[in-house]
Amino acid sequence: MRNIRKDTMPNIKKVSQNCGVPVKSQTIFPKVPDPTYEVTKFLSWLKKRGAVRKLKECKKKWENDGLNIESIIKLLSPCLCKYTYKGEAVVKLEDMVWADQWMSHYNLEVPHHRQTKALEKIISDTEKKTKV
Repeated sequence: MRNIRKDTMPNIKKVSQNCGVPVKSQTIFPKVPDPTYEVTKFLSWLKKRGAVRKLKECKKKWENDGLNIESIIKLLSPCLCKYTYKGEAVVKLEDMVWADQWMSHYNLEVPHHRQTKALEKIISDTEKKTKV
């Protein structure tokens, strides 16, 4: 077995920073374009529903909250796009990693169904223990 001197070993923190792997002490700021908090709520809703929804459905749900879906699509163009599928306009979230980063930034992460059920069980078990 070969002996490796400590002074010849690379500093792990420096290597991870050079490779693009985030170190816990680093704060990660998401990539641009920067959606607002309200737009990020829309992205979270869209992502939870498979990242593709009919444009009519998006407008019906979000224009009451003051979001203009058409202008949002134009502003976030490479990450959020409008397509035509079977003669109907649909909105597709193209860059889910980007959306996840912004959801984390604004604390809007939506748990998966199984995670939600697990949290509900933990909460109900805790409530039962406190009532006794």
